[in-house]
Amino acid sequence: MTKRLFIFAGYDKGGIIDDYIFHYLRTLSEFGDIIFYMDNDIPESELNKIRAIPNMLSAGANRHKEYDFGSYKRGYNYAKNNGILENYDWVYFCNDSVYGPCRPFEPFLKNLESSDADFTGVHFSKTAMHPAHLQSFFTGMRPDIFLSDWFGEFLNGVRHITDKMDIAYQYEIMQSLLISRRKFKMHSYLKQLRGNIVYYKPAKVLKSNCPFIKKATFVTDKIFEKPKTLCSAQIALDIMPPDMMGMILKHARRDGPAQLDRILGLNKTHHYIRSTIRTFVRMDDLRTRKFYIRVLGIPVFWIKKKVNNEKNMH
Repeated sequence: MTKRLFIFAGYDKGGIIDDYIFHYLRTLSEFGDIIFYMDNDIPESELNKIRAIPNMLSAGANRHKEYDFGSYKRGYNYAKNNGILENYDWVYFCNDSVYGPCRPFEPFLKNLESSDADFTGVHFSKTAMHPAHLQSFFTGMRPDIFLSDWFGEFLNGVRHITDKMDIAYQYEIMQSLLISRRKFKMHSYLKQLRGNIVYYKPAKVLKSNCPFIKKATFVTDKIFEKPKTLCSAQIALDIMPPDMMGMILKHARRDGPAQLDRILGLNKTHHYIRSTIRTFVRMDDLRTRKFYIRVLGIPVFWIKKKVNNEKNMH
């Protein structure tokens, strides 16, 4: 029987442990032991609620300001200092930046563990600025990594950093780089799906039987307000289990009501019609400011866009 340890990092600006986290932890408890740590101060009464969850080895919280990797460090050191780290076949690092599991969890774990990889996760992320890396909201590793001195040194080097981009590079990206440089194999569950789909296409993620969707899509406005993303988020709510949908709606109303209103208020039919028209009838060239008309998808003539110079007068 595979022995697993889940080291879970949390944060809640309201100082509570929300229902969707209880759901996540209860699911994890069916597959292994849990060490839970939050990067904020919360009442002992809140921690006592999750201490009753089966296989919860430890639950702690304090405002250490080192974010998820600071909580991972504390959970890892608890396991190491108590002499239990070497008891496990897999150690997983996971956090509450996702909702889930929204799909069966066992097949997902089997997919990760049946590969010959040493370091696994949900999704590889790659941008023009950042090299390919496994996103740190759910990653798993074998003993050759988590029992090594160099990995322990990496985690214990986590410190408070104010800039979010620096945090991503120093810890999330650097973790993958350190592992790949040592020739360990990596595996991604969503290896067939590219780009930041975990943020922008939650419905496609669920249809791939991935159990997690990113929380930011449902609570962060301005960044994720494009109609395509809102439409995908609305579809994701429609196709997930009703109890999970209820937990998401409850949390999003508390944490990001403006974004949730955009998602629930979107007219999907109107969006599909508009999107289809834009795809097959028109095409914009931002460089030349030309508006092209297509016939059967082929550009046949264009109209020069007018530029409002009044906006540039001040």
